[in-house]
Amino acid sequence: MITTLIFAAALAARCISASFVPVGERPGPKIIGPIEKRQLPQATWGHTLYLDAKKSEYTSLSVVYSPGKPPPNPKGSLFLWPGMFQRENYTKSNLIQTVTELHSPLENQSVCGAKAGQWCIRPFVVDYSARQISQFPARGKAIDADDKILIEYNKKPGENGNWTQKITNLSKGNTVLFEWERGYKRVNRLHLATEYQGGAPKTTDTQRYWNVTVTLKEPEPAVGSQFTTYPKNIINSSKPYSKDNGKSWHIDEVVFLPHDPSAAGASPAAPRPGAAPLGKGIGGIAKKDDVNMQARIAHVGQ
Repeated sequence: MITTLIFAAALAARCISASFVPVGERPGPKIIGPIEKRQLPQATWGHTLYLDAKKSEYTSLSVVYSPGKPPPNPKGSLFLWPGMFQRENYTKSNLIQTVTELHSPLENQSVCGAKAGQWCIRPFVVDYSARQISQFPARGKAIDADDKILIEYNKKPGENGNWTQKITNLSKGNTVLFEWERGYKRVNRLHLATEYQGGAPKTTDTQRYWNVTVTLKEPEPAVGSQFTTYPKNIINSSKPYSKDNGKSWHIDEVVFLPHDPSAAGASPAAPRPGAAPLGKGIGGIAKKDDVNMQARIAHVGQ
């Protein structure tokens, strides 16, 4: 009975969200799709990386991302994303995120026309001040497992300057997949994440992030010390560094190893030539492979 009420509330929230979406753009596919699933308290978490600003705020992000091969026989929903939000006041924040998605074959077809072995990708903005209402394009774009995707977030000047997400497939002739403007609130946490919904299988291939760069409104030399990864046994990452006294911060490479240790042929990735050496992690093997936070909002609000 409780589950039914939660699900009904999520559907009601989706209906309310129509008033937040510009005329001519639907909030998403009509089937029971990603947005309903992401609003239910069923999230479990795999890879997590945080880079926090304490005094200033982020005004841009640039990263090149490749998702690796999707797990075979998908079920539920798997979401891979770099996101930015306000760490200490998330209930009044926007979560700015470009999401690489995997669902059942039928749902993948509905979301982006993806074929077997492909992912869907599209921009999201979650407004936690509006009952966790998400805005996103009705249709995503299909990408291949080894595509290199340039993801860029930029905030326009001013307190109410909007965020723009630009998504470019570098492997397909620098094709711009989206240039999408939504959300406006300040953010001070970078979050790279693997999110599971509805019993989705764990990742079976390596995810890679290259040239992660964030820019701050005001320089903050201590950002590099606010760097966290979990679980450490499945994440290799270069250390963050700044060349301009904390105005911008860079991570050369982040490698999310397969979350499913039984994945055939899975192996740790070597660093790119010229990149900083990959870290070995601190503290050894984590006690848990993932963190069941019971509610997505609880995780984001840590």
